[in-house]
Amino acid sequence: MIDRLRGVVIDKGVDYLVLEVGGIGFKVQVPSSAWEQIVVGEELILHTYLHVRDDAWALYGFLAQEEQQLFMELIGVSGVGPRLGIKILSSASPGEFRRAVINGDLGTLTLIPGIGKKTAQRIVLELGERLKKMGSVGDLEMLPDSPTADALAALMTLGYTRAEASAALQQAVAEQGGDGAEDILRRALRHLL
Repeated sequence: MIDRLRGVVIDKGVDYLVLEVGGIGFKVQVPSSAWEQIVVGEELILHTYLHVRDDAWALYGFLAQEEQQLFMELIGVSGVGPRLGIKILSSASPGEFRRAVINGDLGTLTLIPGIGKKTAQRIVLELGERLKKMGSVGDLEMLPDSPTADALAALMTLGYTRAEASAALQQAVAEQGGDGAEDILRRALRHLL
């Protein structure tokens, strides 16, 4: 199984990218949240899942490992395949999706294209408890001029992806210490280095 790829983005389409690794171009389907952050010509690390069928092999990629793990949980649900899993991750952030599943919010889940009421019920039934046990990976709630938003901007300026920076900031915010942007940034950098 191909679990991770590191290479240069050489092409980008509506829902995929081509990543050149060691002279080989891998076509990888990605959620729209990742696609928006990807720039052709830049080096990128993707967490991947290889889906093998009799008639095709498909590679799915994610900027954050939490997205990959959530995708793996999703495709384990009866009636949810990789294409629907990517649609779900394109329509809702991992934190929003987890909150909807854990809270049994069928209304929010049925707003996602491809999910009807029965599929939403099955997702809540099969994933609710597992997602609770996995812990919260909720998105940071940030006001535009908050210290956390400033720290996020600083980390992205240093070259970290939004997903990497957000994960480190979640850990930094959870720790005790000063609540200024510099304090949060220092704690986040400790998790990244």
